Amino acid sequence: MNDSIDRLRNLLSPGTKTFAVCERPPVMASGHGATLVDTEGQRYVDMASGSSVMHVGYGNEAVLQAIRRQLDTGVTHIGPHFHTVSQAGFLDAIARVLPPSLARIHPATNGTEAAEVAIKLCQYATGRHRFVTFQGSYHGRTAGALAVSSARSKSEAIGPFLPAAQVLPYPDCESCDSRLASGACCGRPQQAMLEAVGSSSYGLHELAGIFVEPIQGTGGMIVPPHGFLSALAERARELHIPLVFDEVFTGFGRTGRMFAFEHEGVVPDVLVLAKSMSGGMPAGLVAASERFFERLPGGAISSTFQLHPVAAAAGEAALRFTTEQDLPAKARIVETWFRKALEPLRGRPPVRSVRGIGAMFGLEIVDDSGRPDSKACQRIRRQCLHGGLITYECGRAGEVLGLLPPLVITREEFNHGIVILTEALEIVR
Repeated sequence: MNDSIDRLRNLLSPGTKTFAVCERPPVMASGHGATLVDTEGQRYVDMASGSSVMHVGYGNEAVLQAIRRQLDTGVTHIGPHFHTVSQAGFLDAIARVLPPSLARIHPATNGTEAAEVAIKLCQYATGRHRFVTFQGSYHGRTAGALAVSSARSKSEAIGPFLPAAQVLPYPDCESCDSRLASGACCGRPQQAMLEAVGSSSYGLHELAGIFVEPIQGTGGMIVPPHGFLSALAERARELHIPLVFDEVFTGFGRTGRMFAFEHEGVVPDVLVLAKSMSGGMPAGLVAASERFFERLPGGAISSTFQLHPVAAAAGEAALRFTTEQDLPAKARIVETWFRKALEPLRGRPPVRSVRGIGAMFGLEIVDDSGRPDSKACQRIRRQCLHGGLITYECGRAGEVLGLLPPLVITREEFNHGIVILTEALEIVR
């Protein structure tokens, strides 16, 4: 079986992440819940969830049955001009969990394409073309998505794209030297944000929208202080600028609520979703109010595989499972496990800080001088993988070890993963 690794190495583009963690990554053969098994029989607790995708767990029977039913129809693809029952069922399921104001849905095939759709919706609706984004933001790797991301290292070698977005500070209280003794936010990033939005270097007449992640995942599991999103939403309303929330990473229960914006009771004008909503199948979407579609020409943002029948069937089943099993509540339980297990590591080299919410946490790894240490983080991740734990690479410099298990993870799986993590930290230290 391992000869498949050699074939991949010879044929696969180095632009993928297949060999990013180790030279010979495991070849996965099966999975159940939060556990994967490779072709050699080694078991792994997956605390990356396939990049925050597998909320409902591997081998979820409800999802698998839905996929089989759609496959049995023989309709594995229908094109953009027709529809299937599974597509209607999926959209109905999505609509039931969305705020009423987000009444219209535009499908996509993944999160990056969904971000592109959101960009175009804002541009069509406003007649403007520039955007505001935040430090540490990540919205995908296509040209448009990179233009509204702050991760310039991913784009500067191949630009220019669309006009680059204006980048505003995103509050990271865990890493802020000005953090108050009480642990509360000093308020400086929020004030800077409010001032910058009101005095955009582009001019308000040019701004088509503000892109923001309610909680940054790829940026390093950064939870902004309470009130940040509310203040941003109020400012956007005052200035009549569309507010776009990217919940590709955080949607559908990951943070302990169905959507992360529910923590502050703020509803965006445009919502970007993907990853976990379709049980491991590729799908994405944008939900927005009717006004964002009034100027949209028919077929203007169509693509061949959007709202794929099999992905739609899987998505409807995954959403039903999420609501019936109350996975957001399960994420809140997992949060208590994480806090109990990880807080003792805070400040113990090489861990500087512990940050997170719900079932998404991160350990900030630093060197002896306190600087971000991406190389040490990578060594820890490799050691974890060797021991049977899959983790997630994140952080603005790759210095954060992310932990985001499927929301169905058992206490036994969780405890086993923490043992492996603790041992890896001791070995690398």
